[in-house]
Amino acid sequence: MEREQATKFMYDLLRALVAKKGSDLFITANFPPAMKVDGRMTPVSQQALSAGHTQMRARSIMNDRQAADFEAHKECNFAISPAGIGRFRVNVFMQQQRVGMVLRTITTKIPELDDLGLPEVLKDIVMTKRGLVIVVGGTGSGKSTLMQHLNGLMRPQAGHVFVDGEDWADPALNVKIARQKVGLLFQQPEDQLFERYVGDDVAFGPRQMKLDHASVHRQVQAAMDAVGLPFEVFKDRLTQSLSGGEQRRAALAGVLALRPQILVTDEPTAGLDPQGRVQILEIFRQLNQGGATMLIGSHRLEDIAALCDQVIALKDGRVAAEGPVREVLSHPEKIAQHGLPALPLAKLVSALRAAGWPVPSDAISVIEVADALGASLRQRKSGSEDH
Repeated sequence: MEREQATKFMYDLLRALVAKKGSDLFITANFPPAMKVDGRMTPVSQQALSAGHTQMRARSIMNDRQAADFEAHKECNFAISPAGIGRFRVNVFMQQQRVGMVLRTITTKIPELDDLGLPEVLKDIVMTKRGLVIVVGGTGSGKSTLMQHLNGLMRPQAGHVFVDGEDWADPALNVKIARQKVGLLFQQPEDQLFERYVGDDVAFGPRQMKLDHASVHRQVQAAMDAVGLPFEVFKDRLTQSLSGGEQRRAALAGVLALRPQILVTDEPTAGLDPQGRVQILEIFRQLNQGGATMLIGSHRLEDIAALCDQVIALKDGRVAAEGPVREVLSHPEKIAQHGLPALPLAKLVSALRAAGWPVPSDAISVIEVADALGASLRQRKSGSEDH
């Protein structure tokens, strides 16, 4: 009887939420229930719910499997569809030894990309299942802010951020699970390394996923080998004894060990010597060839450009230019219009073409320019010998 009353109480609140066209219902022990309507919190009543009553109401909308999941992890996410009321996403959690719930209305119409009003660049990113995208821009353009929103370190204060169909503005979103989809490599590796030994640091993420020992070992070894830190050689090395380049690679291994769907890196070559930059870029090249989806934030265009498929140029937090990397970066005059640094090689290409050398206008690597110059010199030499 108590369960039926608790269920009726919850359904009555959900009917009120729908009637007021609210988006969220918040229920926390020792506080009155509240709902969010037009972005504002509105109390449903003045009567606070006791801890026991809150837990009973949460249990009333769970099945046995969900209840067991909540008991094991102190958090549970699921969806309910009360007949005649609507569909709702539910997050039940334990906070400061008290049970709490957030129920969010699920729209009956799944929006298309056009319905969301996304700019074309974001539509392209959403529809692209693989590739490497570089995000460029000067200091303060918003690169790091964007990176941290994609990984959930920052949550949007307004609007929405969708990653693989998940709305990161949703308070009911299980961020721990969502972050397994997007791995973030920080700009400063020392911010990401905190275990004493390299092997333990790389294993931290997989262990938090409650994987068995064999799976943890397998993922850690694969990740360390992928970044050029052989497992047997580096697993017992002190993290603080690593060089700057090795720290960067160890931090990257810690991200790859989680096997994320998307890899996001913020200034991955910053502070590295030339050899360290080459090593990191070679790892990215191999990951890209293996089909990984990557988003790289950088102001060193000359480092990353030749690896990328697409480029997004930011200025003052907005997209100033976007498109295929050759199309955008091979026109320094267009880049300059947005206050962004031109690719140094593009200036050289322009000068060579102005001097009559047949260098491709969209060349973005030194090798391409060298090959074009070499071919031209060989052709000139051949022509002079014929005469």
